[in-house]
Amino acid sequence: MTVEWGLFTDFPRIMGNPFRNEIVYNIDEINTYIKKYKMSYGGVHISVYSYFTFVDTFEEDEESALINKIFLDIDNDDWLEISQNIDNWLEIYDIIRTYNMSGKGIHFFIGCDSKIINKKKAVSNFQAFIMKKFNFQLDPSNIGDIARTFRINNIFNYKRNRYCIPLTRKILHTYSIEDIYKLAEKPFIPKETTIYGKKLIDLTKFDRNKYLYEEYTPKIHIDTIKILSKEDLYKLKIPFKKFPQCVQSWLKNKELGFIGRYLLVVYLRDQQIKRDDGSRVILSNNVIISILKYILNETTWLHVSTTTKLPGHNVGENLLPIKKALTKLTYKMYSCKQIKDCGLCPQDCGRKHPIYEYK
Repeated sequence: MTVEWGLFTDFPRIMGNPFRNEIVYNIDEINTYIKKYKMSYGGVHISVYSYFTFVDTFEEDEESALINKIFLDIDNDDWLEISQNIDNWLEIYDIIRTYNMSGKGIHFFIGCDSKIINKKKAVSNFQAFIMKKFNFQLDPSNIGDIARTFRINNIFNYKRNRYCIPLTRKILHTYSIEDIYKLAEKPFIPKETTIYGKKLIDLTKFDRNKYLYEEYTPKIHIDTIKILSKEDLYKLKIPFKKFPQCVQSWLKNKELGFIGRYLLVVYLRDQQIKRDDGSRVILSNNVIISILKYILNETTWLHVSTTTKLPGHNVGENLLPIKKALTKLTYKMYSCKQIKDCGLCPQDCGRKHPIYEYK
């Protein structure tokens, strides 16, 4: 049975450039928005899902989302090979899917049956299942994020100096990454369909009120951790001075406590660091642990990294809490209100969340 499915078949949706500023109810309103903002440096973005209700202007009620697709934003260096493997697997089962080159990697959309109850967890569980099956890592901030937006096709990506373009299955499987980037130097409209398959993924076994795959990064073995030198950390050009004031204060605290260390690790884990040249980098586990080593004093680091029992301390953590913060899907960054309640907010900067919301 053929299912009516597409990226723009359900409404209302939220638009942004990239900050959200309009709700659209049909294709004509999408096109009007594109004409107005297509030259915006931030690009034109639209929510992955439609929503039945909104809790505030341009802020959706996530539980009202129509989950009719799974969104994978794959930015890994080997994104093309990963996508080819996923596509071949979905082809066997004739699953509906489509994909766009995002400017660097790929936006992969997989059609699913929308009759689910635990929406965020069902999406998280399926995304984690895909990562485990094909041995790759999504940006943790994408996992279970049903408020996600994506860049609309044939809008210029100024950060990558190329367009976001739709991909055909032939392009996906026969072009190199360099060929695709070359194709994206100008708008591209394929002559053939870019939606493949006829069946929807059944999320029943993933629709649980719990996370089925809590570990979504490889297990960290203490004896294989390579602590970077200060010089190597400096070469990464991490813009620490541009971090929110709360995070900057944690980086300056040589005796940063348990909750502070947890929040710092989760912030660094989930944040895509934007360098001054416009490039973005996801910090590796080794980098995050190295940062902790250099900000903490000798006594605190000894407690954090070994099993040594120091006077006035419990038995050393041996990096266990840090490893959990790096690998557990259920561990999320606190909101600004929660951070204030913990006494870890130096002053009110007007934000609601250190990562996802801005002044």
